[in-house]
Amino acid sequence: NTEIHPFKLGAFAAEWVDAESDVADAKTRVLLYLHGGAYLVGSPITHRNITTRLAGYGGCRVLAINYRKSPQYPFPYALEAAVSAYRYLLAEGFAPERITIAGDSAGGNLTFLTALALRDRGLPLPAGIIGISPWTDLSSSGESMSSHRGVDPMLPARRIRHAAKLHANGIALDSPLLSPVFAELYGLPPILVHVGESEVLLSDS
Repeated sequence: NTEIHPFKLGAFAAEWVDAESDVADAKTRVLLYLHGGAYLVGSPITHRNITTRLAGYGGCRVLAINYRKSPQYPFPYALEAAVSAYRYLLAEGFAPERITIAGDSAGGNLTFLTALALRDRGLPLPAGIIGISPWTDLSSSGESMSSHRGVDPMLPARRIRHAAKLHANGIALDSPLLSPVFAELYGLPPILVHVGESEVLLSDS
């Protein structure tokens, strides 16, 4: 009960995910989804199991973007793609209070950085932002990065810092440009964070 419509959004690919919905205003509400994958892998296709469910459960449209990846396209390529996608939604007539931004892992990192960029550039802010196990500290300074490395069911902690260096483009990993946990988090819309107690990214959340 879901339709997927791929299209080109500037220099990168994107897709609309539309689910059958009984919500009267579902077509006017949109979730901008930023996929995870350590900024190295992943795409809207790999995350359709998530985006199709969110479209159905959320009673909204989902716009998933295939931002360009590191190491060929390190910071700030992904951030500029996410900001461009948000500007596209505004240009398409979506009211900012009807837009939510969400992402998992690296996409959670990108979600927070996008919200900060929108704030700092004076653009209208979305209704809210959602981080699903967000990777907010690329310097891996959180306690759970070591204490949970043997119990996390998904992420290999030993490879996270390597991925961070590939993405950083020479910027210090604890810079708020890369790690929103160190940023000034004022003036943002409501935030929802989901994380599991066994994850290496628990401290990031």
